[in-house]
Amino acid sequence: EFARLLRIDGQFEGSLSSEGSLVIGRGGGLKGNVENMNTVQCSGRIEGNIQADTVELLGSAEVHGNITAKSLKMESGVVVCGTLNVHAD
Repeated sequence: EFARLLRIDGQFEGSLSSEGSLVIGRGGGLKGNVENMNTVQCSGRIEGNIQADTVELLGSAEVHGNITAKSLKMESGVVVCGTLNVHAD
């Protein structure tokens, strides 16, 4: 758990829960669920479910899991294998 911002440019295994923000860099990877985040910005790979207010998937990002968010931004080239639940409330 962390308070503000965590950036992952390498490989990390484990679930993350925080009111802060998470950035997964281009070569970064996360195996585990992401819960209660403010913002998740991913240019790398996530294997697990994401629950956040805002999710941004950039470039060649890959998500293998379900995404629940109030706001979702996806660039072309992004791969998502899972369900998307995007709702404002």
